[in-house]
Amino acid sequence: MFNHVFEELDRLAAKDFLKNYLQENKINYSDIIDSTKRIEYSPSDSCLENIVINDDLLKKIFVNNNVNRLLFNTASTFSLEGIKVHQNNVENGIIGRISANKTANSFDLFFRALQDRNCMIEFSIENDNWVEVNVNNIAALSNIFKAKIIFKAKIVIPANNGLFNNEKEITKEIYVVTPFSPAARGRVNSNPVILNWRQQNNNQDRSVLLKLL
Repeated sequence: MFNHVFEELDRLAAKDFLKNYLQENKINYSDIIDSTKRIEYSPSDSCLENIVINDDLLKKIFVNNNVNRLLFNTASTFSLEGIKVHQNNVENGIIGRISANKTANSFDLFFRALQDRNCMIEFSIENDNWVEVNVNNIAALSNIFKAKIIFKAKIVIPANNGLFNNEKEITKEIYVVTPFSPAARGRVNSNPVILNWRQQNNNQDRSVLLKLL
């Protein structure tokens, strides 16, 4: 079905098709950024400042019990850097919180926003081996969660949280998918995820993997 979108439709028709598909299948496509400013006229996310997080999106995700997976179009976990955590209290940074200073990738912004709202975050490649996001796990977060596409997250919202207005503690486990953007060019071909998949699939183009995701 999606070959029809990628190969046959023009941009406007493809957009309408995808919007209808999302609505019919109850898929929420949203931006973690509610508002921001650009320090220069550029499409690069690195020039964003005064970012305001979309709190309504956070609330909708955790109120809706049917939400069991999140797909991010940009993520530190797909790259070779892994999840970076602040070791010191600096501007826009608190010890143990995910770094979201230099880039505005959606994965880091999302989970940093949850930390800033007093939530505890853990990630896992294997269900019983959870790694909490804190300053003691800097090496594990950087090494284990690099060049990854699919893993799990556990979010613990403490009772009486100001954003979620919950009387009791809430724990939610959710699958996280962090593929490359459809617009990705250049170095993405050298990413270990792509190289490994191509070696196991007759050297097919990365676009095939993206369609499968």
